[in-house]
Amino acid sequence: MQKLKEYQKLDMEKRRIEQEILDSSDRKNAKEMQNKLKEYQANIFDLEKKADNVTHRYEELVKALDKFAKDIKVEAGNVGQVKEESLDNEVNSIKRVKDSLIKIEKEIAALQKVATQITNDNAFIMKNAVIANKNLAVYKERYNATKQSHEPEINELASKMAKLEGGIDKTLFAKYKVIRETKPLPVFVPLKDNRCSGCRMEMPIVSINNLKQKGYIECENCGRIIYFDEK
Repeated sequence: MQKLKEYQKLDMEKRRIEQEILDSSDRKNAKEMQNKLKEYQANIFDLEKKADNVTHRYEELVKALDKFAKDIKVEAGNVGQVKEESLDNEVNSIKRVKDSLIKIEKEIAALQKVATQITNDNAFIMKNAVIANKNLAVYKERYNATKQSHEPEINELASKMAKLEGGIDKTLFAKYKVIRETKPLPVFVPLKDNRCSGCRMEMPIVSINNLKQKGYIECENCGRIIYFDEK
């Protein structure tokens, strides 16, 4: 029992240091920069798709523009050969082609504005991506330095824990390791005032008697290992 108490004490200190490293501002900032870079990458991908659509539509309109320009030239050339009674129809036909031509020119102008905005948005995103990437490198370097500075202490604790393992009951230690993965430390707790000191649930007399005989029991409420402290 005593060795498991000592083991848990070292385990708690090791986990505290490791959690402190994980909670460091540099690690959080590095993760934030990584998320930003992913977001920028997704935005650039969306802009590329938008740019492809704009380019495709622009090419279609240019082809249509060339066709209408040729058609209006042909229609204008035919005006002199049209009979007087058909002149109004020919003029109206030219007007329709001209109106379509103006409509296409307006859409092309609008597409050009969209293309300019896409270019500006892309430049803005790329600029911020470069900044985020530089910040990421700084935060990662500082985080790694923090990890390395704590490695000797963590390794020393791990070494002491390894030495204690051999003197701990294997069944009890196996239970400890399983519970440790799902419960916050400590998971090996004393009985206090007939209660589990982990969750404060009162133990029935039968459980307390079993505890005194066996030396430890598992709490029916929280699953922690309760030991009997004779002090």
